[in-house]
Amino acid sequence: MQLNLKFPRALCLMTALLCSVIAHAQQHGSPQGIESLRDRVKEHVLASGMKFLLLERHTSPTVAFHVYFNVGSVDEQVGQTGIAHLYEHMAFKGTRQIGTTNYEEESKHFAQIDRLQAELARERDKGAAADKSVIQRLEAELKKQTDEAEKYVVPNEVGRLFEENGAARINAQTERDQTHYYLSLPSNKIELWMAIESDRIQNTVLRELYTERDVVMEELRRTIDTNPINKLLLEDVITTAFHAHPYGLHSGIGWPSDVAHITRTEVERFFKKYYGGANCTVAIVGDFDTAKIIPMLDRYFSSAPPGEKNPGVVTVEPSQDGERRVELEAAVQPVLALGYHRPNTMSPDDVVYDILEHLLADGRTSRLYKNLVEGKAIAAEVAALPNPPLITAKYPSLFEIIGVPVTPKHTVAELEAAINEELEKLKSQTVGKDELQKIINQVDYDFVRSLVSNETLAELLVFTEGLERDWKRLLTYRQRLAAVTPDDVMRVCRQTFTRSNRTVAFIVPPKEAPAVRTGPAQSSSSAPGSDKK
Repeated sequence: MQLNLKFPRALCLMTALLCSVIAHAQQHGSPQGIESLRDRVKEHVLASGMKFLLLERHTSPTVAFHVYFNVGSVDEQVGQTGIAHLYEHMAFKGTRQIGTTNYEEESKHFAQIDRLQAELARERDKGAAADKSVIQRLEAELKKQTDEAEKYVVPNEVGRLFEENGAARINAQTERDQTHYYLSLPSNKIELWMAIESDRIQNTVLRELYTERDVVMEELRRTIDTNPINKLLLEDVITTAFHAHPYGLHSGIGWPSDVAHITRTEVERFFKKYYGGANCTVAIVGDFDTAKIIPMLDRYFSSAPPGEKNPGVVTVEPSQDGERRVELEAAVQPVLALGYHRPNTMSPDDVVYDILEHLLADGRTSRLYKNLVEGKAIAAEVAALPNPPLITAKYPSLFEIIGVPVTPKHTVAELEAAINEELEKLKSQTVGKDELQKIINQVDYDFVRSLVSNETLAELLVFTEGLERDWKRLLTYRQRLAAVTPDDVMRVCRQTFTRSNRTVAFIVPPKEAPAVRTGPAQSSSSAPGSDKK
């Protein structure tokens, strides 16, 4: 899983230039226009519910594949946090045919490995009362069984097969709302993708499960435990802002104690439940013949099990009764994060939050950059996110504002006050039509530009289908964006940017501990607060 938490630094473009670039992208990036996608995207649905969105684009001899599963860490249970992320790792370990020289011999060791892992966990859970000799014996037996099983393992064979056949941008990500796998291949390798992907969906083998579990544990330590900024943004803000909804269950990667206890049986149960056709949407965009590949899709994927259709989360986060604050002490640059509750992606106001992201912190002409970075010089960096990292607003989410104060001259408290002042302006002063139009043009430009690439278009198709239940809503985005008025911006700001609707999280330097006296005890008669007459 890749995390990109850098602050946006894109320079703003002038309105006229944006308009010309948009027109160029429409003309050359999508020759038949965005609206033509309505007729050009072909849907093919299998009996299992697995949906394929097929779009021919013969601009280059390549094809982009994006596989979307309607399951994420929001669907985990207490005690099993991190299981979705762990399975993402396992999906690259291979199948009964790929990744092994002899699956039958390899799998004979799985039951013994599971038993020894369970016994070892029970003994370690005793803490100080654990028998070290028992732990050493179990660890030795476990190593022996693991080594025997790994004799048959062919490491990274899934990735190697793809890469040897010209694959690019192979990756996957588990988020709170979904899990997705993606890559691009030469167009003459489409059937190779079908063979590997269908095998992976039907015959995944959880080989090296506990070794990979240790890898995830290390990823947790590296990403969260040793990185205070990530801890603040991925964990503290979210877990403080959400008390009922499972967005706040954990960081999105899992709690270390939960991950350390995940078993093969639990991962298999989670996989069989969610990673079937009923929860899967696949976008294939590029150089192919739709009429030819549909029979191939039927041949390779019709036997894939449906699994259980994910009903979604019914828990609704109650409105906050007041501001929530969390402080993290760390010897790093102080950072401030403000999280405001906002509606989900199906809300008519969803597009307004895209505008607010740009209006507040995208580029040197944005409000916070111009006034707090360049003007008052309070902030070294500012950013706004329409959703927190790893969240895509399948459910009501957060709009986040992040800032780094210029230290030691300014503090997070001063930066917070300055940001609040800017937000109050948006609630009391109407955004000018010219300023709003410039922002709309920026957002529109980014959207149209994303349609030029096979990879990003495939992603947009499956995400819109998965999150908004109909990929055709992609076609209305520009109309919804263009319809936003200054009054809409003010209304949303007044609803969102309130004290009782926000969570404030910040990093400050560690406070010095009070000095410990080492000399003779002071007499009670002269102690502060004594009542000596």
